[in-house]
Amino acid sequence: DVLPPIAMAVDDGRDHDDPRCQHAGTPSCAVQFRRLRTCLKLIEAAEVKRGRKFDWLVRTRPDLRWAAPVGDLAAMDPEVVHLWGGTGGRDPSDLFALVPRRHAEAYFGVVCPTQRQVQSRYCFGKVQRADHVQWSCECAHRVRLAELGVRTSPLPA
Repeated sequence: DVLPPIAMAVDDGRDHDDPRCQHAGTPSCAVQFRRLRTCLKLIEAAEVKRGRKFDWLVRTRPDLRWAAPVGDLAAMDPEVVHLWGGTGGRDPSDLFALVPRRHAEAYFGVVCPTQRQVQSRYCFGKVQRADHVQWSCECAHRVRLAELGVRTSPLPA
């Protein structure tokens, strides 16, 4: 069931200098996280208009193409966020996620983590520098979900 858009947000690229993001490995993390929070607001508006919440949310980039189905949603565990990658100790990719609606705020509400948060959690994408820990966008997602007690699972291969 494909729904036409009921709203659109235009990102002018300004206001991406979130001071919490100064230790991100790339400045695009702040922009990405702001866009995810905006996306959640658009989802919430669509839910109000349709009179009920979605069961699942899909986070993907518009330039990705899948050569095969992701899997049957009925077979997915509705208690966990299903992420692409993240095997072998690596941080899950931030390119795609199947998110149960109950975990939407946890996933889409991501913000740049504090130094304490990054230091207290395992992340593949963090590097100790002389005066701080530098982290990746994927690491920030991993830290946030762990801090909120949200379990994750890799998508089926």
